Amino acid sequence: MTTNHIQATPAYCAAFHPNDHFLAVGRGDRKLYVRDVVNDKMVAVLGPHRGVVTSVAFSNDGKLIASGSNDHFVRLWKLDKKGKPDEKSAVWLGEHFARVTALAFSHDCKMLASGDSAGCLTVWKLGNEKPYKRIEGREPISCVRFSPPGDVLVVGHVRPFKSAGAFIWKLDEDKEAHRAKCEVDCPLSLTVSPKGRAILVGSKDGLKVWDMIDDKLAGSVADEDVVGAVEFNDSGSVAATAAVDGSVRIWDGERGIQLGPAMADPGSLVNGLAVAARSQLVAAVCQSGRVAVYYPRLSGPPG
Repeated sequence: MTTNHIQATPAYCAAFHPNDHFLAVGRGDRKLYVRDVVNDKMVAVLGPHRGVVTSVAFSNDGKLIASGSNDHFVRLWKLDKKGKPDEKSAVWLGEHFARVTALAFSHDCKMLASGDSAGCLTVWKLGNEKPYKRIEGREPISCVRFSPPGDVLVVGHVRPFKSAGAFIWKLDEDKEAHRAKCEVDCPLSLTVSPKGRAILVGSKDGLKVWDMIDDKLAGSVADEDVVGAVEFNDSGSVAATAAVDGSVRIWDGERGIQLGPAMADPGSLVNGLAVAARSQLVAAVCQSGRVAVYYPRLSGPPG
């Protein structure tokens, strides 16, 4: 089953609330839209930023939402017990030096990490608007995750058509612990598993699975696709890919097995994906302004 939401402005990023009902979508009109996709109604419109909204994340306890933009800023809002944002609670966090491309909350919800297109990783202690740590890099950051127990960051980076890789950073020691260079031809997108073991690289030759610890290719699937977007859910149990022809596939994140048939929508360039934490809901956000929410293996939306 597929549900479609269409607006005139391009959609660039998305994230599911831990309740699996609310979906936040960042758009080209500089606003963040929070929608109840199960009951098909708008919950809140947040912003605006001073530029396009390019990244979004919910905290694990469902009490906070963060958005990043090409205005170089991160904004933070509180959520009530039902998950609805308090629009008056907005906080501006200090400025990045480039477009904010990735966001992640720590598991204890006390820190927020943000990465940008210049390769700078910033860690914030929530309640303090000044950066706790800044880690300078050279490659555009595509994703960032806190790995359990929460003092380790896993950071993925990709320079389209040129290079891709990831590194592990130990916050308590303030140093890099490991780095992997994904030797994949023409990489287009990248994400890392929450546990920091697997790296998914979308490329012109399909989806490549890279073993981060051993730094070697572990597998290749969907070789007939040009994969432009990839994403895991928060547990790493489910992954999603989108090809440049608009087709979306859902995968068992641990076994690499495709779950159900591909869901095709020719002509829709997918800018980003979101995978729900507990269910198999997948959202694809498109340049056309369309947001498609897929319910694979289900007869309808979860209750």
